[in-house]
Amino acid sequence: LKTLTAGENVSANNLCYLKSDGKMWKVAASAATTTDGFLAIATASISADATGVFHVRGEYTTSGLTAASPYFISPTVGTYQATAPSTTNQYVRKIGFALSTTVLWFNPSNDYAKVQ
Repeated sequence: LKTLTAGENVSANNLCYLKSDGKMWKVAASAATTTDGFLAIATASISADATGVFHVRGEYTTSGLTAASPYFISPTVGTYQATAPSTTNQYVRKIGFALSTTVLWFNPSNDYAKVQ
């Protein structure tokens, strides 16, 4: 866990990236700039320009996961999903694996690729 500053209003469970302004912003698989750097999950709602706690690595308790599935950055802003993005010009980056339906092993890959 790490205390960081939100660049925009984020909600608990939002997947965020560290932008060049030093703040956490919601990711989207539609932009390389949001997919290629440091990622973390907001553990609670955090207002823009306020500090809050982000989960940076390891077991993250949530809900609605598919056990044993890999998880990826989603094209939907601030979210992650069990299927890799497949639309042209979206970016694929694995963020972890579901250990169960409620526990995500959060360990983002350093690699990402653009769907052609």
